Amino acid sequence: MKSSILNLGITIDTFDNIKCRIVNKAKTKQRLSVFLCNAHMLIEAYQDIDFKKMFNNTDVVTADGISIKIALKVLKNITQERICGMDLLPQLLVEAAREEFAVFFYGTNPSTLKKVIQKCNMLHPRLKIAGSFSPPFRELIDDDINLAIDLFNESKPNIVFVALGCPKQEKFISQVAQRTSTVLIGIGGALPVFAGEIRRSPQVMQKYGMEWLFRLLQEPKRLWKRYLITNSIFVWLIIREIAMKKNKEEER
Repeated sequence: MKSSILNLGITIDTFDNIKCRIVNKAKTKQRLSVFLCNAHMLIEAYQDIDFKKMFNNTDVVTADGISIKIALKVLKNITQERICGMDLLPQLLVEAAREEFAVFFYGTNPSTLKKVIQKCNMLHPRLKIAGSFSPPFRELIDDDINLAIDLFNESKPNIVFVALGCPKQEKFISQVAQRTSTVLIGIGGALPVFAGEIRRSPQVMQKYGMEWLFRLLQEPKRLWKRYLITNSIFVWLIIREIAMKKNKEEER
C-alpha cells in the first residue's frame, strides 16, 4: 500500500516486511525497484515531471528520513517507521549470505567499491559477489545504460545495490529495471558508511531524527545546498498542504 505526499506515493509498511519482500523477489530473480526517499528526493520528483512518473511507477518507495515520517503523520495520520539504506544494506547482505544470493555493487568510486568488497569478504565469506562497476562521474548516456544492462544480464545478480546519488541513481534504476530480472535498490550514501569512509551518526541522533545534521557537519560542501534550499522548499510545501487540509475540514 502507498500513501501520497505532494501527489507522490510512499510505501506504507514495516521494515521487516519490506526486507522480506526484497528477499522473496531476490530468491526467484524477479524484478523489483526500490527507492529510499528523503525530502531531497521528494522535491526532485515534485519539480521534475519525468522523474515524478518514474517515482510513482516504482514498486517500493520507503520513508527514509524523519521529514517524510513527520509529513505522513501530520498529513495522513500514518505512523511509518524509517527505512533507510544504512540499515537496509547490512541486513540484506546478511540475508544474501544466508541464502547464497549473488549481489552486484554499481556506482560510487573504485576505491570505495574495493573497500566494500573487502568488508563483505571479511564479514560474509559465503556471500557471492557477482560484480562491481563504477561508471563515469557524469550524466549517464545510453551506452552506459546498455553496458550496465549487459553486466547485470551476464552476471545474473539477485540484488543490485546502486549508489549514484539522488536523483541519478533512481533514474538509472527506472531505465534499467524493465530490461533485467533482478532487484534494484538505490542506497545512496550507504556504501561509504559501510566501507568505513564516513561515520554514521550516534544512536541518540538517529533516535531523535538528527542524523541529517551529523551528515551535514561531515560533508558541508556537498550537502549544504540540499539542506538549506531543497529541505526549505519541502517544509514550505508541507506547511501549505497542512493549511489546505485545515481549510477543507473547516468548510465541511
